[in-house]
Amino acid sequence: MTMLNELLRLKVYREEKAEMGLARCRLALVEVRRRTDAARDALAGYRRWSTEHELGLYGALYGRLVRARDLEHLREDVVVLRLKERTLEESLEKVEVERGQAEVAVRESRAVHEQASRTREKFVQLVSVQSEEIRLEAERREDVELEDLYAIRRDREDWEGSEDE
Repeated sequence: MTMLNELLRLKVYREEKAEMGLARCRLALVEVRRRTDAARDALAGYRRWSTEHELGLYGALYGRLVRARDLEHLREDVVVLRLKERTLEESLEKVEVERGQAEVAVRESRAVHEQASRTREKFVQLVSVQSEEIRLEAERREDVELEDLYAIRRDREDWEGSEDE
């Protein structure tokens, strides 16, 4: 096996490795997109529920005599609702950052894979050219050997023909 064939095997291995890395990055991106969608849905759902719950809390106090302590509890409940909403917003922001990083990783992996594919293709072409050169050289040697054999046979026939005379 020639050196170029060995190098081609290495390039094929690197291309396959890059392809697997790209597949892993794509899978990670799909997963982080799913988590992003889930975080958005959770936030939107919580906001709807929180708004309804807050209106219910205010509605429970509406039309009746309330004490200052009741208003303080209401304010605390609303603060807890807002804190929970902020926590969900931060979770969404965090997963969106992860999504951005995953998209960058996919782009970089795609570039590495494309480079590995181009390099492999170059070596495929080099091996093809080398194989053609080897084939042509073998044909040339065979032709030379046949010419030598023909020349030897002709010389022998000439020599045998001159002995008969």
